[in-house]
Amino acid sequence: MALAWALGSGTLLAQPASVSSAFDLIRPEAVGASIVSNRATAAIIVDGKLQGLVDDLIARSTAFRRQWQRLSRQPRLTLRIELVHHRHVLDAHAATTVVVQPDGSQEATVAVPASTRLAELVAHEVEHVLERLDGVRVATQHSLGDGSVRKASGTFETARAVLVGQVVAAEFRPR
Repeated sequence: MALAWALGSGTLLAQPASVSSAFDLIRPEAVGASIVSNRATAAIIVDGKLQGLVDDLIARSTAFRRQWQRLSRQPRLTLRIELVHHRHVLDAHAATTVVVQPDGSQEATVAVPASTRLAELVAHEVEHVLERLDGVRVATQHSLGDGSVRKASGTFETARAVLVGQVVAAEFRPR
């Protein structure tokens, strides 16, 4: 069973044009990201089997909480976070798809299989959704030789998503 969240309204933080540190990736507003007011909010649907993890991530990880806040403020976004069998994400640890609808709204699905790295994978895949919302074009970056994007098994991987996943995992680990 999935739970739907209709979360707050307010501002959308856009990714700054240049990112110089890991801190900039996690807190884009700290390096001059623009602020755009909106009234619409995202619909975030979390698989019931992942709801406890997502709640814990929001409570224990500053980086994930910022990701969640950015997502929830995004107008015309539907995000589904699903726990899937590993055969649904062949050749990858997890997968994200984003589909732009004819009306311009976006539907994103994050599919993660059970894993000891579940917190890292959820945050990593959520960051891919944020990259897309920020207008990052990974195929173009890769074709231009951008070393922060690599291609493996027909999909793209970004240093930004890897880093954010690792930061969230470190914040989430019991101390």
